[in-house]
Amino acid sequence: KRRRISTTKTKATLERLERPIQMSKAKAPRTEKKKIMPRSKKKNEKPVNTDLPKLPNGKKDYTYRSTWKHKLSRARNKAQRGGLSKPEMMKKYGRFPKKNEWWGPEQDEKEWKEKWMAENPPPS
Repeated sequence: KRRRISTTKTKATLERLERPIQMSKAKAPRTEKKKIMPRSKKKNEKPVNTDLPKLPNGKKDYTYRSTWKHKLSRARNKAQRGGLSKPEMMKKYGRFPKKNEWWGPEQDEKEWKEKWMAENPPPS
């Protein structure tokens, strides 16, 4: 047999609805969550490097790229990947080398650096 659902509210139901809701401690309303680190920019927004000096016309100054120190850094990164460009490296290994991992033909970074500095002496 089907139960007949009553659409009229009983006296007990009406009394229950009129009473103020009493919340237990477990169901107390949540307070605002504390933010650990406030975000100053959007998640997908590229970080802006403010360390680059500006030229008088307002554009960024990329002269640091011609410095010996920068060239050493770029050469070291490429040598660590075994002389491969990023797309070639991803095709061959499928990942970037780990911090102290060396894929170059030399034994380690120290050996490579001595060889590179002999070929590219620092400016005096």
